[in-house]
Amino acid sequence: MPNSVLPHLSLHLMRMGFRHLGPFVPHIAGYWACRLWFATRRSPIPAREDPWRNQARIDRIDSAGRPLARYQWGAAEAPGILLVHGWNGRGLQLGAFAAPLVDAGFRVVAFDAPGHGDSPGNSTHIFDYAQAIQRVAEHSGPLAGAIAHSFGVPAVARALLQGLSLPRLIAIAAPADAEFLVQRFAQHLDIPESVIAAMRARIERRFGMDIFVRLSTEAMLAGQRIPGLIIHDRDDRDVPATHAERLRHTWRDAHVIYTEGLGHNRILRDPTVIAAATAFLQA
Repeated sequence: MPNSVLPHLSLHLMRMGFRHLGPFVPHIAGYWACRLWFATRRSPIPAREDPWRNQARIDRIDSAGRPLARYQWGAAEAPGILLVHGWNGRGLQLGAFAAPLVDAGFRVVAFDAPGHGDSPGNSTHIFDYAQAIQRVAEHSGPLAGAIAHSFGVPAVARALLQGLSLPRLIAIAAPADAEFLVQRFAQHLDIPESVIAAMRARIERRFGMDIFVRLSTEAMLAGQRIPGLIIHDRDDRDVPATHAERLRHTWRDAHVIYTEGLGHNRILRDPTVIAAATAFLQA
């Protein structure tokens, strides 16, 4: 069966299973929903990323006994900027930032999170993600700042609570709260509320009853005194632009730039966005 058809068929079957069988066996369906919540998938790599990969110094570093793929551009002695991709993404998705930042005098560091890109595994969670960020930072010298995209933003926020030090942070297309992510997950797979409740119960037993409150991006950044730049597209269909204002309201040392017509991912390759990010990190 063609690869382009199989994912759609699998998604259709999962939706049917959750919708029609889930209400009768919510605990069993909740188990599978929980497995899918932590599961990652890799999308095809576009040709536009080839030059960014070819120009990078690529190696692997250890995080909790697992290797992480790391990419670096620029002089080894230059101050570092860490690039953090989102869920089901990869470090090279932010590769368009590399050359402009190197030209501005920075060293640029990207990596593939556990279960993403060239790093092994097929599942992860935010604590694992945050630990990986810390390990990359420890192995990559002094950092002058970070640029994070989508789920990468709450992962960085969690890493900050775990001891990561950053002089500046740029948050692109960031979700403001974990509850939104749960609802989007349920809508995408057509999961009934009884199954979501069972999934929540499993996650809360593992990580604590208030896990979805504690891992709200706006809550994690509320106490941080880090100069920040929030960039969000008004036409983002994955994370509505209202999330940017919510973050700005609680993250007092940040300001917002809105774009239009770029969506959730193309914003990472827009020259105006890259120029604004570079200028902020140079300030």
